[in-house]
Amino acid sequence: MTVTPLQLAHAIGGIATGGVWTKPHLVRDQGPPQEAFKADVKMENVLRVIDGMWNVVNGGGTGARARLVGLDVCGKTGTAQLASNDVLKTSAGRHMKDNAWFVGFAPRSSPEIVVVALFESGEHGPVAAPIVRDVLKAYFDKKARSQAKQLASVPSFAPVTTVAKKSPEPPQSVVLELSGQGVQ
Repeated sequence: MTVTPLQLAHAIGGIATGGVWTKPHLVRDQGPPQEAFKADVKMENVLRVIDGMWNVVNGGGTGARARLVGLDVCGKTGTAQLASNDVLKTSAGRHMKDNAWFVGFAPRSSPEIVVVALFESGEHGPVAAPIVRDVLKAYFDKKARSQAKQLASVPSFAPVTTVAKKSPEPPQSVVLELSGQGVQ
């Protein structure tokens, strides 16, 4: 079977989202979003696949090197044989090494990103897992920085109460500071 990394990302993205396939993209498109294709799938089967992919990474499977603390990563390792066993036994084939694959998505509960790594001559799928892990980490780190930057630009309110005279009454006014300017 022949499959490209983009085709694999598309297929796993559809599974990760419960049977909703959207057009793969590398950057945010400024045009209108294209409609997604919703397949008629049995969610029970989709959830079994997702659970299996979660276990590949987090349950002691071959994709453990893709694990990220604090993020539910799901994935699948694979190996792509370059030639038949007969060819591999020849002098030309002795130098051929299998390709390593890993496909992963995150987070498990609400997938945002699918990443595929094809490591040429990597021999075994687990060696491709850290590549996907690093891309996922970069994506979610950048997202966290962007959200922190947005939060930092939101004015903060610091409630300040006036000092009350020695009376049993509560303070008469409350001051909220917004960007250093008092508002009563």
